[in-house]
Amino acid sequence: MPGRFKETYIRLQLGGFEIDMNAKPSPDWEEIGVQPDIAPIHSYRLLFAISADTKFLIADRFDNWFLDFFTAQFAMYALACTNRCQTLEGEGQPEAVLWKATDALLFGNCSLSSKVRALRRAMQTVQSPWSKRSGMVLLRAGKRYRDLLELYGIDVERVAALARTCWKKSENRHLRPRDDH
Repeated sequence: MPGRFKETYIRLQLGGFEIDMNAKPSPDWEEIGVQPDIAPIHSYRLLFAISADTKFLIADRFDNWFLDFFTAQFAMYALACTNRCQTLEGEGQPEAVLWKATDALLFGNCSLSSKVRALRRAMQTVQSPWSKRSGMVLLRAGKRYRDLLELYGIDVERVAALARTCWKKSENRHLRPRDDH
């Protein structure tokens, strides 16, 4: 709380306009539904939620975000696979929902409507508002990431096969890849 008083005092001294003009861009946390006390282990949820702030994700911020976004999703999935019974059991588990959406973005040979359904459900899971614009941001991120993998000579299908080895080991049928995604 003392930080808010100091911020208000500085704002009164310098004038709000000058501070706003020099402010660094940041997502509208309240608009995208992110709580200020989110734990670092849930950064994958935070990065999913940021896709709702389409005004923030422009130019170089988009480029930085999509790389961080997919890195965090892969890290979450790797961690979730180490404890499948707890984190990936049941279709309602956040990790399972978010991975299904990530899989649809990167590897899904499914219809656009199936991808959109997976993305909507993921946004609902992270409690961020869904919009067509946020969906377009996520779809563009998936394309950019695939293009980047191919640019570096990394076969997207091999990455998909590697990621899906966890599914094959899983007894949970809902995590296995489906044609209808």
